[in-house]
Amino acid sequence: MGRLIVLPSFLFLFGSFLFLFSAPVLAQGNGSFAALQKKAQSGSAEAQFNLGVIYEGAQAGRRDYGLAIRWYRRAAMQGLGQAQYNLGVMYTKGKGVPRNYVEAYKWLALAARTGTVPNAGLLGEKIAKKLTIEEEIEANRWIRAWKPVLER
Repeated sequence: MGRLIVLPSFLFLFGSFLFLFSAPVLAQGNGSFAALQKKAQSGSAEAQFNLGVIYEGAQAGRRDYGLAIRWYRRAAMQGLGQAQYNLGVMYTKGKGVPRNYVEAYKWLALAARTGTVPNAGLLGEKIAKKLTIEEEIEANRWIRAWKPVLER
């Protein structure tokens, strides 16, 4: 009987997670992939994040982790917390980039500062345990000095 409760709960939580992180893509709904690319190239952090989600998740057969990283980074540099979180996760898992816990920690810590991604702080703390003292000090110095760079 325990399995009957666990499976629906897992599916609900998994579906909620997918919706949360794909909602910006679904909300775009104002046209084609080409229109989204145009907005992203013109500097829209939300459109850049949405392209990252599309490329990471293989929506419409477009899986390309390298492009996902590129678009997440552009949105993350502008201060978009969801993009910072996704970029941190990509570094944690080594998806599209070599696994790098220092970079993962930096981006997750920035995402946690935005307050828009509840799990960012917890994952950042978990990753921090994998760093040397020197790596953590240097990463925290970078985090304190970091400022968003808006595209025009």
